[in-house]
Amino acid sequence: MHRARAIATALCLMGATACTQTPPISTPTSSPASATSMTTTSTPSGPASSSPADETAAILDATKRYFEEFSSALHTRDTTKFRTTFLTLCVVCLEDADKIDALLRSGQTIEGGSLRLTNMEITALNGDNAVVAGSLTADMTTVLDGSRRVVETYPTMTRSRNIALKRVEGKWSVQAFLD
Repeated sequence: MHRARAIATALCLMGATACTQTPPISTPTSSPASATSMTTTSTPSGPASSSPADETAAILDATKRYFEEFSSALHTRDTTKFRTTFLTLCVVCLEDADKIDALLRSGQTIEGGSLRLTNMEITALNGDNAVVAGSLTADMTTVLDGSRRVVETYPTMTRSRNIALKRVEGKWSVQAFLD
């Protein structure tokens, strides 16, 4: 039973599972001229359109915040803030948050395992949908049981990720992992 939880934790750390649903995002058929080239649209009922630089910053900040809150949740075993960074249609995100909640219930803790996404680049932007590509690194991770005995350890791991985000009511949130 502890091994199953440890394995679930490792999957959670690197997002080894992937969403099977594909969000409604149109990717350009040709490569964009720059990683941040995009178009913005405004809706009559929404706020005024922001500048491309502001939009880029908001998308990248939301992506960064997701992984910061994920890391924090792993260590505090409190998913409250983490759950505000993604939409409920992100099955992987919900499963990961539930796994962290299970850590708390089981008395297990995580040492190490901090997550960081580097080399972030917006690869698609279509209205309220965006895709960010980057390199996700999870530091060496140790899973401890309630008596602080090592249950499992995992080496530092790095892998490419493609993250779909959606803007809802002016806020960008993770909606799926595309790989």
